[in-house]
Amino acid sequence: FRYLSLIDDHEAKQLIISSTSFVLKDLKKLDQDEKGFCFSYTPFDTYPVYNASMKAVRLLSQAWSLTGNEQFKSVAEEAMSYVMNKQNSDGSWYYSKSDIGKWIDSYHTGYILDCADDFSELSDNSSFNNKIISGFNFFEDHFIGEGGFPAFYHNKLFPLDCTAAAQVILTLCRFGKTLKASEVALFTISNMQSEKGGFYFRKFKNKLRKDAFMRWSDAWMFVAISELLSFNDLKNK
Repeated sequence: FRYLSLIDDHEAKQLIISSTSFVLKDLKKLDQDEKGFCFSYTPFDTYPVYNASMKAVRLLSQAWSLTGNEQFKSVAEEAMSYVMNKQNSDGSWYYSKSDIGKWIDSYHTGYILDCADDFSELSDNSSFNNKIISGFNFFEDHFIGEGGFPAFYHNKLFPLDCTAAAQVILTLCRFGKTLKASEVALFTISNMQSEKGGFYFRKFKNKLRKDAFMRWSDAWMFVAISELLSFNDLKNK
């Protein structure tokens, strides 16, 4: 979104605004209480998934910043409040509220933090900043292993996964930790990039899956490396 402000792409802006119709009309408002609600993952799901709801929060915040439509902002605040209040005492978030979603991983945590940071900046609302900082502290403490190994889960490193690696790089960049992001990028390039330039899907302790998926491994890593390079370029100017 920060690049959108630089290129002033009218079509991209209209796509953001038009997408709010899907969020507001098609997604369910789950688990509503006085602290807000959780957007459903799809129009058909019925259990709260925190990172998916936060992506709707980010979209509404972006649309509000483009239009000034107060409905976008107020609904985003409700959904933001819900997820922030589901934060664990150590700063982490589970994947979802459901019993089968009680795990903590790097890339879904990164999604929450990135979306929360965008909400805070775009809506000029700093009331959740302490929770965001607590969440990032947990992220930084649990998802970067020795030598820049991007951990998949908060309590174990493997599998080495390119989406997880890319999101660790992106979130570290967002919160100003570009040196650590560089370590993760170099580690991932050394261990997961093929001779052809693409990135392998996933590495387990005793097995490497050499599948190259455009959406899962290549696209995410190219975005992450580009973001890291852009931050380093800005620092050097």
